[in-house]
Amino acid sequence: MKFLKIIGLSLIICSLYSCSTAEVKPSGPIYCSPIADFFITKNIKDQTRRWVRDLPPLNEVKTAELGNSIIARRPYEEIYYYTFDDKDSFKGEIYKFNSLREPIVKETLNPEEILKVESVGFCSSVNWGSLPFQKIHAEILEKYSLHTNVLSSMKYKLDLGKETKLELIGEIPEGKIYKNMNYRKYKNYREGYTPLNPINQNNNFYGVFIPNDKKTPLGILKSEDFMLPINFTVNNLKALSSINPYYDENLMTQQLIYNGRVGESVKFLYREFKGDIARTPFQQNITYDLKIGEVIGFKGARFKILKADNVSLEYEVIEHFDRLYQGN
Repeated sequence: MKFLKIIGLSLIICSLYSCSTAEVKPSGPIYCSPIADFFITKNIKDQTRRWVRDLPPLNEVKTAELGNSIIARRPYEEIYYYTFDDKDSFKGEIYKFNSLREPIVKETLNPEEILKVESVGFCSSVNWGSLPFQKIHAEILEKYSLHTNVLSSMKYKLDLGKETKLELIGEIPEGKIYKNMNYRKYKNYREGYTPLNPINQNNNFYGVFIPNDKKTPLGILKSEDFMLPINFTVNNLKALSSINPYYDENLMTQQLIYNGRVGESVKFLYREFKGDIARTPFQQNITYDLKIGEVIGFKGARFKILKADNVSLEYEVIEHFDRLYQGN
């Protein structure tokens, strides 16, 4: 069995080319697929930025339809991530099991490659410092995957492109490891969980390891303990960010919602909630008489009503919610 061990501050990759005789003749040679086992510890701090945002901007004329929020204070977060460049994309199927079948090996691999996957020459050797996803290993897996007798059920479908969002979680001298932000962890039936639909399992990889050497193929981390070498190199990743509402049970969201007009009165619904679930005790119906004045105040917020009917509200925010009112 061949082992690879790279020790960094946060990542230990131990190449484990384990074999199984289930798919080969007992009397024949054992062929091993170039699959790596690894262990990860994060050493990159979470770069996500979180803050409370007041909407809309002050002193701007806005229009809100019936049922929409006119003033809000909501937690937001900016997430930093990476994607593959348009020129660096990969789409294909990769064989996913530990052992290789003898007839397919002899039909697809050249003599040098066959020597590498035989039990004596490949599985039992110990070479420290050699990456498990070096080009020859990636080519072996690619050739084997393309054979007509390797069914789709034996392969793992990958689609790496600009829609793939990656979070940097670890770095060692040899390269960087990124986690797939859309990865969904699942357990098997024996543990009382229903696995993902087989269709959804495709492209549901844990992450990727991208070597600093741009000529070295990357490794696909199919899960937290399983890596596949693929014949694909990356020149650069694109660094991007996105801003979205952030839900946390300890952070308060405030909303004032326009609820229509009855005669000379306008109605609003005020809501406070933590996370993404409205809290009933912090929900309040409010009615204001327009005859008294066009400027309305509530929990520190001040806004001027310019036009109101049962379709929409035209208004201008003068002050946002007072932070002292949060949670009260």
